[in-house]
Amino acid sequence: MADFDGENRNISTPDIGADEFGFLNDDMITSDILFSNQLVTGDNELKAVVYNIGLNPVNTYTLAWKINNTIYSPVMVSTPIPVGGGDTIVLGTVDFDPNVAYTIKVNTQLPNGNPDSEPSNDTLTIGPIYAQLSGTYTVGGSSPDFPTLSGAFAAVTAGGILDSVAFAVRDGIYSDPLDLTTNANYACTKPISVYSESLDANDVIFNNNNLVKPVIRLNGVHGIHFSHMSFELTAAAFHNVVIIENGASCNRFSSCKFTGRISTQTSTAYATVLCNSNQGVDNDFYGNTFQLGSYGLVTNGPNLTSGSLVDVVGNTFLNNYLQGASFTNLRKSISLVIMQPLPLPNIAPTPE
Repeated sequence: MADFDGENRNISTPDIGADEFGFLNDDMITSDILFSNQLVTGDNELKAVVYNIGLNPVNTYTLAWKINNTIYSPVMVSTPIPVGGGDTIVLGTVDFDPNVAYTIKVNTQLPNGNPDSEPSNDTLTIGPIYAQLSGTYTVGGSSPDFPTLSGAFAAVTAGGILDSVAFAVRDGIYSDPLDLTTNANYACTKPISVYSESLDANDVIFNNNNLVKPVIRLNGVHGIHFSHMSFELTAAAFHNVVIIENGASCNRFSSCKFTGRISTQTSTAYATVLCNSNQGVDNDFYGNTFQLGSYGLVTNGPNLTSGSLVDVVGNTFLNNYLQGASFTNLRKSISLVIMQPLPLPNIAPTPE
């Protein structure tokens, strides 16, 4: 006969309750590791949850612990634990960096000064785990939190977000195209703000590094808000600066500049910014400038009877070959500022 976690029961004198404490004199286990700051980047106080599953009360014991290749000073404990009892012990405070894989081991040793009667259950290992992000982080420039924006988003993908995150990008030209794909750590309820630290779009320029890909691809990701930044193509072999697709929702561009390629094409596929028909909802554009391309902006809502919830407000369109903008299956606000000597766009959004 076994208890709830598969250990054999003592038939003659079983322990009270669903768990069989054990049959050995001095036997302790570590059952959990806790973090004071929910494992957010920065300082976290670590605690170990331990239990006495032996037949003797434990008056003294030692906790040895290790993170990756760093061995920390053992913690000697002299608080008694009765048979079947447990305790939570502070190990120490550790500074966790973003986008670093951590493996943590905690080991109970020397209960009552004796070798543990069952050493096979002494050690708890968790990992690899990554720290969550929270607050504002710098990108680029001198002594940044992240040298590149792609590295910052790699930390989001690995560790996730506690509540919300902002990336302040320092002045410079970045040949660092972003290809963000579906991941549970991207959510409309936990927005990520990416903006020029100077709040001047001319100071931060991202390009596609002469690659056959857009500068920004939002592939099924949610809650990314870009503002006061410039995005431009450097490769003749590609034609979209930004692509939004595959259910990506509640993303936003504000006060940004998009510069595509000089084009004589009339297809929407050559738009500077292309929101495909399989995009999600609430992909909004406020106060941006769209330059070149067959169109400045093409946004096709999903084929829903209600249309796609989109705001396109106060934007400027310059030197787009056929039209400034093209909209399909939209519902919400559309307000454009057109500044080009070419035909005005045929704007016919689905009425609310």
